[in-house]
Amino acid sequence: MEISDLTTDHNTELLKIKEALRQQEKSTKLLEAITLAQSQFIVESNPRIAFNVLLDNLLILTESEYGFIGEMHYTEAGDIDMTTHMKVRGNPYLKTHAITNIAWNEETRAFYEENAPKGMEFHNLKTLFGAVIVTGEPVISNSPTTDPRRGGIPDGHPPLNAFLGLPFYSNKQLVGMVGIANRPNGYDESVIAYLQPFLATCTNLIESHRNYKRREQAETALRQSQELLQKANEELEIRVEQRTEQLRQAKITADSANKAKSEFLANMSHELRTPLNGILGYAQIIKRSQSLPESHRKGIDIIQQCASHLLTLINDILDLSKIEARKMELHPINFHFPSFLEGVAEICKIRAEQKGIAFLYQPDPQLPIGLFADEKRLRQVLINLLSNATKFTDQGSVTFRIQSHPITNQDLVHKICFEVEDTGVGLTQEQIEKIFLPFEQVGDTKKQAEGTGLGLAISQNIVSLMNSKIQVKSYPQQGSSFWFEVQLHEVKNLFEDSNLTDFSAIVGYEGTKQKILVVDDKWENRSVISNLLAPLGFDVIEASDGQEGLEITAKYQPDLIITDLVMPVMDGFNFIKNIRQSPKFKDIVIVVSSASVFETDQYKSIDAGANDFLVKPIQVDMLFRLLSKFLKINWIYRSNNQNIDKTFTTQLQSQIIIPPAQEILQNLYQLAKKGDIYAVINEVNKLEDTDTNLIPFIQKVTQLGQNFQIKLLRDFLKTFIDELQ
Repeated sequence: MEISDLTTDHNTELLKIKEALRQQEKSTKLLEAITLAQSQFIVESNPRIAFNVLLDNLLILTESEYGFIGEMHYTEAGDIDMTTHMKVRGNPYLKTHAITNIAWNEETRAFYEENAPKGMEFHNLKTLFGAVIVTGEPVISNSPTTDPRRGGIPDGHPPLNAFLGLPFYSNKQLVGMVGIANRPNGYDESVIAYLQPFLATCTNLIESHRNYKRREQAETALRQSQELLQKANEELEIRVEQRTEQLRQAKITADSANKAKSEFLANMSHELRTPLNGILGYAQIIKRSQSLPESHRKGIDIIQQCASHLLTLINDILDLSKIEARKMELHPINFHFPSFLEGVAEICKIRAEQKGIAFLYQPDPQLPIGLFADEKRLRQVLINLLSNATKFTDQGSVTFRIQSHPITNQDLVHKICFEVEDTGVGLTQEQIEKIFLPFEQVGDTKKQAEGTGLGLAISQNIVSLMNSKIQVKSYPQQGSSFWFEVQLHEVKNLFEDSNLTDFSAIVGYEGTKQKILVVDDKWENRSVISNLLAPLGFDVIEASDGQEGLEITAKYQPDLIITDLVMPVMDGFNFIKNIRQSPKFKDIVIVVSSASVFETDQYKSIDAGANDFLVKPIQVDMLFRLLSKFLKINWIYRSNNQNIDKTFTTQLQSQIIIPPAQEILQNLYQLAKKGDIYAVINEVNKLEDTDTNLIPFIQKVTQLGQNFQIKLLRDFLKTFIDELQ
């Protein structure tokens, strides 16, 4: 073969590669434009804003001079059009959602400014774009002036050199069309293929907006119907019966619209959870610092609580879609019950104190120490009930009451009753019947704005999975009481459970240095994991996509890989499959970390070859627990001398901590061993009136107790017990 031939082949290959890269870049930009428009639609719920974003990007990506995006409408009068793509009574016409401003004089400029915001209507279909509507097919015209389908243009109108019209459909019915014009080299079939995702997005936005409007109309009709029913009397029984049927149909429509909106919002969860991973991740990283001042630590706690609350609101939407799909499940674990309850009570006590109302926490003295249940879901239900009680109580009190009754014929099973009682505004019987419905909010409209209207609906479904039901007793202006009873298994020897490791006290691990590869296209996600693990002695290597991850795996041979799913170049699924197909690396532990919380993605990850799944935002304890599980790590913890934080060390330098008598220390130590933090704090606060010299000791015990640092509290008390002995 001649050298010239080789050069030609080489150049041809280079051209192909460049063209492929160019096409990939175009596709990426198109998807970015689609994502931006979808985000705008979620935030604004206004299709015109989203369509203007889409049109601006469409003109740039196709190198077109001007264009429009329009939706099909039909006049009330007219013949039935029986074409396959328009089986609707009335004459069709096009109404724009977005259109380029091509005004050429004052008259057309004024016309555009008046009509463009509300949508321009085009009824004459004997035009190039009309051919798209009439035939239901794409129209390419690179010589519009001689095209027999043309309709002509007004005097002064910018010249039309090339035209492309594309219809978009929903269930084989024409929804609308896109028109663009004056691409320098004209249009061809490749442009049509390239814009298919764009057309699908136009359909989805219009259908979502239609569903949203239908829901508004249905809710309006429902309210109007209820008002009519309230005024009805015995003479209108027949009309009431007819109206009831109309209400039933309206509710079906409203429920359908609710479900559609829930699904749409659920699909945006990945974008919403990704930035939260950085916020919550770095909050946990900073909190691990032993040099952090207490005032700063409280500030970080507030950041973490606010981000967690935002995550809860997002999860409310996701939970609703899981409930509708009947895919919500419970994941029980062993946990410390008194600390769990005190944590819930402390969160809600702060909110109550901010409103100036009393918060009463009344736990049964005979509560079990350890339980086996879904701690996350139980906390979600209790915080929702307590938050609602606090929200709708402006004076008086909120009471959190827990009672436990062992079931005699079942070993280690307790019937536990959770009750939340308030002296707030109360509910009518009509409101009680509606409060467990999705998106239903009752009471003061100002207070309604504080939530999503999903909390009670989701809480009822969670309690239903626990084989129980939330009960309500309420009277207007007298207050409300919400309660439910569940049967839960007690856990003995709780502190021997490896799940209760104090991960906040970890400073390193024993043995050889472990290499961790983090594969994620978002640098902030990689940074969170790197900053959590590197200070503990891990060698953390980063890759921004699956292809780079394969190259780094071959070079560094990591002990464990943490990978995202959605990445450019090569996604997480293909990355995992490539690793598993390699004889050399097929046994490497792979953990998928993704903002997707759908079980389907988790199952697909395991099927592809992943060992486990870690949901974003990443929780430190879950990350460390997985490392312990797969790398068989023996953690190194802060020694007793290190357990006393910097704040306490500073205090020691200025104040001598004087402990109480040995008998009191022993009592406090036994309460701490049982995990009864509430009792420890209660007992130690009684000492303040007996001896002011004990105040530093009281402050330290209270601080450790309120932060639920049980192991540190036991070590602190044991130090003084040993010294006195």
